[in-house]
Amino acid sequence: DDIPLLTYCTMYRIVIIGVFILFLVENIEAFRAAPSTPNLSSQRIFLTRTRAFEIPHERDDGDDDGWTLEEDWALMDLVPAFTVGESEETRRTFWTQLCVSSSQLSGRSDEREMLRRYRTLSEGRLLPAAGPSPPILQTWSIGADGHFVGELDGRTVWFASNIVGRLEGDSSPAGALPGGFVEAVGGRGDELGRPRDGGDHEPDA
Repeated sequence: DDIPLLTYCTMYRIVIIGVFILFLVENIEAFRAAPSTPNLSSQRIFLTRTRAFEIPHERDDGDDDGWTLEEDWALMDLVPAFTVGESEETRRTFWTQLCVSSSQLSGRSDEREMLRRYRTLSEGRLLPAAGPSPPILQTWSIGADGHFVGELDGRTVWFASNIVGRLEGDSSPAGALPGGFVEAVGGRGDELGRPRDGGDHEPDA
């Protein structure tokens, strides 16, 4: 006997409902783990129809190297604000300043360990890339022509700057100040350390 059209429609609805229930069951843990703090970055919205990007949670694989959930969140939140440079060759992250500015990361000091952990957290997530710490330009000054001169790794260097700036969120006055950075023509970025004589860091007259 032919099956009535109404029966086909009913069976189709049952299948659709079953698929929806299966989707909810498979993703219920991700929904429970989603943070509720209102000021979290939009990068933490990781659920999609095809894949759920896991947010950090208590790990049981023994591969967390003692990192806490709070430290993981702090890394993902702060690294983009403390990173300058666009390409892999010029990208630098100010790890020391990052740790000093964060109560969660104040106990960390190993740059390579932090970079490795951040790269692990970045797998499967849309996080900006990080890099090693920049070289520190010491006893520097700015000539009348705008060129920087200072000591870099024990050698005196002289170069034209492309960008002089501050890290994101730094409320210090604009311009060249210790703790900021200078990007040389060509893309290399240096952290500005102690200026010459610890004093004037404005262009020489």
